[in-house]
Amino acid sequence: MNDGLFQIMDAEKESANKYSPEEISRHNFEIKRKLALENLEMREHQYYLGEKRHCEVSLDDAIIDFTENNGSKESYAAQFERNYIANKLAIYEACDNHCGENVCKGFGKCDLPMNYVHSLLRD
Repeated sequence: MNDGLFQIMDAEKESANKYSPEEISRHNFEIKRKLALENLEMREHQYYLGEKRHCEVSLDDAIIDFTENNGSKESYAAQFERNYIANKLAIYEACDNHCGENVCKGFGKCDLPMNYVHSLLRD
């Protein structure tokens, strides 16, 4: 009954063995860096959404709004993803210059100014 699940698990295990510990570490670092910046964007979105609604907005509500289309062609999350990918090298260079090469303070700890984040994302 769970044969499909075990096939997926076997495929994931086989795939994971194809990557060196260094490649996995680098990939994890890239995810940490991306999430740190996306958190800044979501927090800013939370603030402006509260201003728009004239009330305090929870982070959960802001995340829902951030990830939904809200009448536009793409969500804020999709826009972030597109802009992040398009400007990844400039973002990496800026992050390395700000915090040190291959250093990231991480989710909720990034102190890049928002105007700088927007200039990096070109949004």
